[in-house]
Amino acid sequence: MALIRFRTSRAVACGLLLLGSVLRGVAAETTAPGSKSVATIESLEKQIAELREGQRMLMEELRQLRLEIQGSGVRKDVVPAEEPKPFVTLNVRGEPFRGSTNAHVAVVVFSDFNCSHCAEFEREVYPKLEEQYLRTGKVRLLFRDLPDRNDADALAKSEAARCAGEQGRFWDMHDLLYLDQSPYSAESSAKWISAIGIEAEPFRACMESHRYRDPIRRSLALADRMGIRGTPTFLIGTCDDSGIVIRSEEIFTGVEPIKKFQAVLDRLLKPTSGN
Repeated sequence: MALIRFRTSRAVACGLLLLGSVLRGVAAETTAPGSKSVATIESLEKQIAELREGQRMLMEELRQLRLEIQGSGVRKDVVPAEEPKPFVTLNVRGEPFRGSTNAHVAVVVFSDFNCSHCAEFEREVYPKLEEQYLRTGKVRLLFRDLPDRNDADALAKSEAARCAGEQGRFWDMHDLLYLDQSPYSAESSAKWISAIGIEAEPFRACMESHRYRDPIRRSLALADRMGIRGTPTFLIGTCDDSGIVIRSEEIFTGVEPIKKFQAVLDRLLKPTSGN
């Protein structure tokens, strides 16, 4: 955005300089010794044409800038100005999770494998959540795909994690993709396959089939309906008796310190007076 603001300012400045140049030319012609008191019609028409051409160029550059802004959307590693609305329900049947299936409180993470802030959460905040809440069986953490729509590499990595999940290695691939955010390629894929110890041929067949592309896109569509635009976004709430429907109590986007998670989770885990 800083670059776009700079280019906008530059375009406006260039237009003003061009206007000033034309006006100075008119002034010089009207005051030069020996000149007529009024600029010739031909000279004025030429300068007006130059001004119009400069204006046209300026408007074209501003139009291109508007298209860039509209096309860029919200970057996945930038927190949007408005937070999604809380108090929504979410069906998480079949989603990868960590922690106990009996946990009454859940954290749902909407994430992108190419998001730097998502990697920061996995590196700095998640280990504390795991130690304090997941290992104790108090909280369950679930994963939802939210790759950038304009990033084919992020989509491929989401598919890779799901394909690794067919061999029981979703979380191994998940962790590795955040540890190594290099682009997906035949070389990197072979390295990751070796690192987590899965069979190469079934994995490659899964990737070539693109069978997880539609479920990933449905996750994107759901995030849109919920007003979720950035990653990582965290939905924290309580599970129903079936364990597959979560009612959110709070949603926030961006990497927050462990204290923010603790405040919400401890409140939800606190027994009610009726218990």
